[in-house]
Amino acid sequence: MFGEKPGFSTPSGKLLSIALGLLLFATLCNLVSAFSIPSWKYRVRTGLITNSTRMRIELRINGWLAVICFVCGLTLWFIGNMPA
Repeated sequence: MFGEKPGFSTPSGKLLSIALGLLLFATLCNLVSAFSIPSWKYRVRTGLITNSTRMRIELRINGWLAVICFVCGLTLWFIGNMPA
């Protein structure tokens, strides 16, 4: 992933490191969404939550954040791997 000369001394190395961070953050956002759904379902089933607006807003924000970070990460990865 980091090409032939990995390191932070070149601009492509910096871009690839940022891309890797964004891709990992997108994965983390997706994991948070996936693991928060059962807890929300439990709270709705037990009657602790009667209005699901907050849940939908949180999942929507988390989903869009994951998509944006993933696309930005792929874009930076592509730019960083372009030959000089």
